[in-house]
Amino acid sequence: MRNFIFALGFLVFTASCSRKAVPIATEDKTAPKEVIINYQQEGYIPANIVDMTGLDGCNYMIKLDNGKKLEPDKLEDQFKQNDLPVWIKYSIPKSAMGICMSGQMVILTAIQKR
Repeated sequence: MRNFIFALGFLVFTASCSRKAVPIATEDKTAPKEVIINYQQEGYIPANIVDMTGLDGCNYMIKLDNGKKLEPDKLEDQFKQNDLPVWIKYSIPKSAMGICMSGQMVILTAIQKR
């Protein structure tokens, strides 16, 4: 009888055990990968911000690498630094005249610091 109870207990114990593997939780310790943007491939043009406040009616302007100057319609304060290298995208308005007359009026569509 004793062997019977022992065998029955062993059978109940083994039947109650689960055979499924429990996945072990691990932390993903890899750092997020930095996204590198190729601004030239995205259509940006390299330029520099130039302080032209010394000229009558002028403010900060954009000087392209080829020497051409652009008068932006709006320029955020964070970009109002002399000789600041930037990437820009712009469009030319159909009928816009600037007060400065030292460069072509443009509408900035995008700007990023280099």
